[in-house]
Amino acid sequence: MNGISSRENAPSPRVAAAIALGVGLWLGWWTYDRLAANMAPFGVDFTYPWRAAGHVAAGETPIKNMPRALRVGRVVSPPAPI
Repeated sequence: MNGISSRENAPSPRVAAAIALGVGLWLGWWTYDRLAANMAPFGVDFTYPWRAAGHVAAGETPIKNMPRALRVGRVVSPPAPI
């Protein structure tokens, strides 16, 4: 049998762990670098659900207090009137 599925060709557990750690650290650094360089577009994804949750926590209807183009408030409080 050829390939990595064969036990005799597979790297040792220490080598496999070192490779996995190296790849994980490199990809983590790459992701951090990309997010830190251009954070503005990524933060917007979380803004609206947090705002809708804040309106619900304050006892208000998110649909009335958030922009019309956005329907996240409908997910947070489904029985809210439009």
